[in-house]
Amino acid sequence: MRTRSGRSALWLSWVSARSDASSYTAGEHERASYGFYRVERMSVHIRVVTPVFPTGLTHQSDFEGLLGAEDCIDFVELEEGPVSLEGAFDEALAAAAPVARILEAEAEGADAVVVDCMEDPGVQAGREAVSIPVLGPCETCMHLACTLGRRFSLLAVSTHMRALFDAQARLYGV
Repeated sequence: MRTRSGRSALWLSWVSARSDASSYTAGEHERASYGFYRVERMSVHIRVVTPVFPTGLTHQSDFEGLLGAEDCIDFVELEEGPVSLEGAFDEALAAAAPVARILEAEAEGADAVVVDCMEDPGVQAGREAVSIPVLGPCETCMHLACTLGRRFSLLAVSTHMRALFDAQARLYGV
């Protein structure tokens, strides 16, 4: 899949059955041959958006070692916004700022964006606004949990967030 910027993180190219995979030279891309397909891996740039204020909750060192040396994970924080997101009201106040940061990430060449908040503020709107993947941890965790078992639990910072997570589960089809 190609993004508007013309970059792709991973693509498959057709290789003839008679091609010798060893004839490919090692360059800036890692190459591996799997039957008729050759998989070429390019570097990835992921932007993490922290949608709450104050700053200082996330540090660049939090992401060290998560990806390969040629990959990049960076993060941005909001210049203003709620201190925490603990319900629909806070989410409504916070939704516009993460979307602005998502638009910014695509313009700066990011291959994907992760919104670093379990309420997934601005994820749906961000997906409408850009052509790169936009992930929220709540949706991602819920779908992953469904692959591991029939039931799952979420831990929340307050009891009134249960209704919010129930609504998200219905929205995400889990």
